[in-house]
Amino acid sequence: NADRHFLWGLRYIDDLILRDRDTTGDGSLDEPLYALQDANWNVSCLVDTGGEPAERYIYDAYGTAALLTPSFSVRGSTIYPWETLFCGYRWEREAVGYMVRSRNLACHLGRWTRRDPALPIDGISRYEYVHSNPLRSVDYLGLWGKDIHYEFTKKMAITCGTTAQAAEAIGKADDAVDYGSTSPIPPWGEQAYHFDRSDRSLPNPVDSRDALHKRHFDKAKAECCFGPPWWRDNPEVAAEELGTSLHPHQDWVAHGDYGKIMTRIDASYARHHNKRSPQRLAGFGPPEKYPDIIDLDAINGPRGRPAGAAIRVITDSQGRSSDYAEYRPGRQRKVLNRERTAAVLRQFLNHVLLKGGPKCKKYFLAGKRVPSPCR
Repeated sequence: NADRHFLWGLRYIDDLILRDRDTTGDGSLDEPLYALQDANWNVSCLVDTGGEPAERYIYDAYGTAALLTPSFSVRGSTIYPWETLFCGYRWEREAVGYMVRSRNLACHLGRWTRRDPALPIDGISRYEYVHSNPLRSVDYLGLWGKDIHYEFTKKMAITCGTTAQAAEAIGKADDAVDYGSTSPIPPWGEQAYHFDRSDRSLPNPVDSRDALHKRHFDKAKAECCFGPPWWRDNPEVAAEELGTSLHPHQDWVAHGDYGKIMTRIDASYARHHNKRSPQRLAGFGPPEKYPDIIDLDAINGPRGRPAGAAIRVITDSQGRSSDYAEYRPGRQRKVLNRERTAAVLRQFLNHVLLKGGPKCKKYFLAGKRVPSPCR
């Protein structure tokens, strides 16, 4: 018999609700405790079944925990051998750190014990934890970036030869598409940047994401065209348009064919983003998150995309149809996304090299004659 039982929630990959434990070794669980987590997913208090605090925890910036009594006095040692602490990570006493899936976090050193397996990198070290900013960020996979549209895009831009200033602007513009008037959430957003919202009554409809990618990419090139017909040299505007163009290009990989069964532009965002999938992958949170986890591939999808044969349909009791895909750990989408992002960046930098004005060349290439290869 298991000596411990864990109940996990659906809000986040490390959303711990309850842990029960066999304290006597007789095979029965007799110590149910509820975990209260703060905005950083740190377990801050244990609560018994009567709703009374049992033990409290406070942390330094990198996760070293201090024990407190229910009344906030210092406690020398724990009454409950509790293992889920900082950011919802699992504490390993022998390793003096946290086990976070891909790597271990040494809180006394403020860094990972192994290099980041995700490439390329930016920052000071492949051992660095959340860009040395643990008060604002968590890293639930033990990998470097938290977001493909900002972190990954920024890293790829640097690898392809842009300046750090340009890479930052491109990444921010890419990420900004998820907010405001271009967000995927109806009615105020524009789903066409994220899902295929083309007019399917046409004989050969163009995926709305492809159309928007081309529109913004052409604008980016036009702002760095120091010759006919444009005579423009506006690198900041070009960087914003380039980053914006990358978002629908990347979401073509992430979101695939989700939403194609929907007939209304303002249809529920949740219904066409895997929310009603019956699949539950242990350790990866609720199913609506699966399309945006780059280390998951859709089963039967082309190069891991949730598209084509990967898309399934489920109908609820009210007759509403929703689409979903089943996922498994894999790298196909990660490789595909890297290839597509690198190709766009390489094409733009070659354009700047050949047709850009002095401002664009300085802003994007910093005097380099040939852009670095993108891998």
